[in-house]
Amino acid sequence: MKKRILALLLCVVMIVAFSAGCGKKGGNTASELKSEFGEGIIEYPLKTDESVSVWIWLNSNLLKSCSTRADALGTKAYEEASGVKIDWIHPAVGQEDQAFNLLFSSSDLPDIICNGSWKTFPGGGPDGAIESGYILDLTDLLPKYAPNYWAALQADPELAKEARSPKGRYYDVGSLPHTLPVYGMIVREDWLKDLDLEVPETISDWYTVLKAFKEEKGAQSPLAFTGGTFIYKQDVLTSAFDTTSGYYLDGDKVKFGPMNKGWKDFVKEMAKWYKEGLIDVNIASSDHASFEAQLLNNKTGATMGYTSSGIGKYMASKSADSPMVLVAAPYPVMKKGEAPEKYGKKTSRYSNMSAISATCKNPELALRWLDFAFTERGRLLHAYGVEGTSFEMKNGKPEYTDTFLKNPDGLSVSEALHYYASAALGSIGDGEAFRKQLTTQQEVDSTTIWKVSEKHCIPTLVVDPEDQDEYGDIMVEVDNYVAETTLKIICGQLPLSTLDNMNKELKKLNIERAIEIQQKAFNAYNK
Repeated sequence: MKKRILALLLCVVMIVAFSAGCGKKGGNTASELKSEFGEGIIEYPLKTDESVSVWIWLNSNLLKSCSTRADALGTKAYEEASGVKIDWIHPAVGQEDQAFNLLFSSSDLPDIICNGSWKTFPGGGPDGAIESGYILDLTDLLPKYAPNYWAALQADPELAKEARSPKGRYYDVGSLPHTLPVYGMIVREDWLKDLDLEVPETISDWYTVLKAFKEEKGAQSPLAFTGGTFIYKQDVLTSAFDTTSGYYLDGDKVKFGPMNKGWKDFVKEMAKWYKEGLIDVNIASSDHASFEAQLLNNKTGATMGYTSSGIGKYMASKSADSPMVLVAAPYPVMKKGEAPEKYGKKTSRYSNMSAISATCKNPELALRWLDFAFTERGRLLHAYGVEGTSFEMKNGKPEYTDTFLKNPDGLSVSEALHYYASAALGSIGDGEAFRKQLTTQQEVDSTTIWKVSEKHCIPTLVVDPEDQDEYGDIMVEVDNYVAETTLKIICGQLPLSTLDNMNKELKKLNIERAIEIQQKAFNAYNK
């Protein structure tokens, strides 16, 4: 019954998204495009009276200062420097996915469509979107009309591979994010010093620290999270056991974490911690509000989280008289001295962003505007914003001002970034700029402490269209089974012996076929 319902829902989504556009081929192609500015490198600002329409979600960090990207100071400066006027189209906040699907029921699409999930686009991923006549194949256009972006891709063959579709096409102008690690274990350094303990490195160290937090600091929940699945979904604690809750690579072979011994060992260890009161008793129902209340009221001493929205946010939120100091702890290992490795999803060096619609009136202009982000001037505007306001040049280098870092209007660094900068859609990540945005030394240190090897991590793959329905049906049931069973075992609602039958149950759910489909997708990615 579950499979039939899911299949019906998938059909409805496909009908809504594609029915009006099926067979809607045409629009501009590389051979038809007439160059207005000429090919190759050109100078900005462009001299044009034409505008470009852009469909993009409204980032929550912008909402405190603006109701549309058009009102942001950085956007205005960016449009002036590029010479292109943008007509911004924002879906209603909270309804982005539905609005994206409904876009394709229209015969007149925006010029540029921004979406972070082109690889999972219904009906065949990016190749399906091209072949259905919704977006342009940019393979022949990028070298001519986005030469700065093209050069960045071609300078790095692995990056270029991430940017291509399974059929070898370039289909969007993406973001090339910095690769600094921004997520990991966080612990109260002040408590460690009080107890004469070092920052934990091994799973055994963590057990000792959490016991001390409970027995000597009176922590109600020595280790707490913002939700039950965080205990394994972020591939931090699980990596110490050479496993993950999803797929990973063993050489060129795709494997599924919950099938291996490491997963069983991880669940057993977490069940032990939970039984001894070292993990939040309400882990299955915990949310951001309850977690933050525990952390800021000395009820917990360890968690996992992000650099700015974790360490930075909570250090800024503590009361003036609180001695709390949060620091990053390295990814746990089993034996001291081992180099930490991460399992699970690979940190993407390429992020989907801006596709050109097949009905775009002037693809060249759209690409020229997108390419501006990859020029020296565009990158500076995107990362630092408006000179004299959000940054100043000192000794030939950009430095953020107090207007940016200590905003007089009460904007956080993330909110200020979206108001003064972040105007480009695609970009090259600037690790130096990111570090300069961090307001505490603990945040800066985390970007080094959380460094791990990702040789076992699997890239984001595009499942073959002919396998998508079958794969989706299998993984809905597999993911539900893993989540429900894992949390119940950890919380003592199911016996540890349940783990002995996990592989058998997963095989009943056809996990071996899902692994086969993932292997097929990985082989295609490598080709």
